[in-house]
Amino acid sequence: MSLYRRDAGIWKNAQNQYSRQSGVWKNINGGYIRDAGIWKPYLQHTLPALFCKLNVDTRTSTYLTDVTGNGRNFSLTGTPTYSTGKNGTNCIDFNGSNGLFNSNFAFNPRTENITIVGWWKFNNVSQAVQSMYRTHGDGLEISLNYNKLRITTLASGGGVIVQSSKIQSANVWTFIALVWDVNAHIIKLYTAQVGESSPTLVASAAPNGLINELTYPSFYIVLDWAEQVYGHLDDIRIYKNVLTQPQLDYLYHV
Repeated sequence: MSLYRRDAGIWKNAQNQYSRQSGVWKNINGGYIRDAGIWKPYLQHTLPALFCKLNVDTRTSTYLTDVTGNGRNFSLTGTPTYSTGKNGTNCIDFNGSNGLFNSNFAFNPRTENITIVGWWKFNNVSQAVQSMYRTHGDGLEISLNYNKLRITTLASGGGVIVQSSKIQSANVWTFIALVWDVNAHIIKLYTAQVGESSPTLVASAAPNGLINELTYPSFYIVLDWAEQVYGHLDDIRIYKNVLTQPQLDYLYHV
């Protein structure tokens, strides 16, 4: 692995020079990332086609716009507010009780993979069960329970499947990826706060009978109820694929 130094405003190694493009240092072969004060090679990993990417900046009064051109907008109920975003001009503000975003497409967890990526900034990490993502009916819920992420089944007799040991901080933008692998019957959570080197796996579960509890193929991005999350959400991307660790690393850095 090569290392790089700054020379008269240009990052160089023994053979090449590098320039900054769209926030990434690049040469003819790829890009470079800052790691512990040193610029190191960083290859862009090929990503599958986006299924849906929500743009808060181009929202209307009734929905969030899917900018892929596929028309997979999220309908809006209530009156959430908006503020300065992580990767765009605006992000969604949630106050814990007002605002529902509902997908206009069906996701069937019995047959389909899915990866949901978003940047979250939590206002409050001292409250129980702040719902972030949830399937309809007797399905799954991803929530912030005090300062830890957890995965819960909502079916009768269900409960907490797994809870992360990693502490989530308040008022820090955090990359959170939910990965559902239907073939392996595994759901995973990856997180990385701004300043960390890459997302890490913080929760993974494959309980017996999980697939049978996911009975409703509709995906809700957040619920309109008293246990809703307090905080901000930006740059929501959805793939109908199982994204790998290198692919998540790339999304975290772009």
